[in-house]
Amino acid sequence: MKYAVRLELFEGPLDLLLFLIRKDEIDIYDIPIAEITRQYLDYVRLMEELDVELAADYFVMAADLLKIKSQMLLPRKEMDSDEEYDPRTVLVGQLLEYQRFKEASEQLSELAQARAEEYRRPADADGESEMVERLEITMDIYGLLMTFRNLLTRYRHLEPLEIERPRVSVGERVDEIVQVLAKNEGNLMLDELVELFLESKSYYKMELIVTLLAILELVKQARIKIHQQENFKTVRIHLI
Repeated sequence: MKYAVRLELFEGPLDLLLFLIRKDEIDIYDIPIAEITRQYLDYVRLMEELDVELAADYFVMAADLLKIKSQMLLPRKEMDSDEEYDPRTVLVGQLLEYQRFKEASEQLSELAQARAEEYRRPADADGESEMVERLEITMDIYGLLMTFRNLLTRYRHLEPLEIERPRVSVGERVDEIVQVLAKNEGNLMLDELVELFLESKSYYKMELIVTLLAILELVKQARIKIHQQENFKTVRIHLI
């Protein structure tokens, strides 16, 4: 069974790199290129496993990172000014420029939001404002994607069967997740939630992808929150 997935989480390779740098609180002027390259390639491989079509820019950046990594392993060349050549210089310049544009864009967005709130509709008859409360997520999207990658690995040994089966839509899975959480006191571990939708292990990959997209949609709608106390610990889904 073929299926197509579109998962727009980052605006481009520089956006992904900047996210990884901010996530680990890395000094942008001193990027640990080996670790950043590993995390970046992990993301690219996961998108390939999910059959998500990535723009060519992501693969160009992957090649650039591997090139920089290999250059960092070689003896540094001495420049005329007696300063060591740093292969990361061009990449740092690109990230700084992108960061400036991104921050400017975020400031404009905040100004637009502030202006919109000045002219928002008044509270309803019950005195409740129609403004939607912002969702506080204690686990970032990258961490959630890597958790799903581990789940894909767990079921990879299962052999798929060539049997026609109605495709589960993301909308249907959204309703199913809400119903399951409601029946389990509003929260459930991610592993337990996924297991409930794997009745037919032959379609584990499709079921995992649909479940992932449904969870992301519920986060977007501020109907659930994702919590993980520590890295690599249990991920729990809470119904709001």
